[in-house]
Amino acid sequence: MAAHADRAVDIAQHYFSLPLDYSPEIITNLQQLANSAASGMRDHSSVELFKQDDEETEIDAACKVLGAYLGEVIRKLKGGNWAMNEQIKRVGLEIKPQNFFFPASAFYGCFNYGENEGILLFYKNAINPPVRGPGD
Repeated sequence: MAAHADRAVDIAQHYFSLPLDYSPEIITNLQQLANSAASGMRDHSSVELFKQDDEETEIDAACKVLGAYLGEVIRKLKGGNWAMNEQIKRVGLEIKPQNFFFPASAFYGCFNYGENEGILLFYKNAINPPVRGPGD
């Protein structure tokens, strides 16, 4: 996943002139990158920047690359490892045993529906998970 995250850094710098340095303060740049890339996909003005495999769509590739970057920022702050969640057969960031986060999912709303609040909200919930009471 680190290689995918590094790809996000390269794309952000080269195509959008946005610095990504794995610091929490730069999450707004990640949001801006996602919004710009999504806009380019919708109006077909951007080439396939994220896609490296003919088996995946550009949206899936963008969510994977940007999700890897977001996950690496979270991993550096909270610890954890990338691992396969056997229940749903997806790679996620496992911060505590059986406590998975799936950062790529934070980007699907942005790329599919133009919703952009999900990325910052995902980050905030991963860093400071909401307290759940009995029965939640």
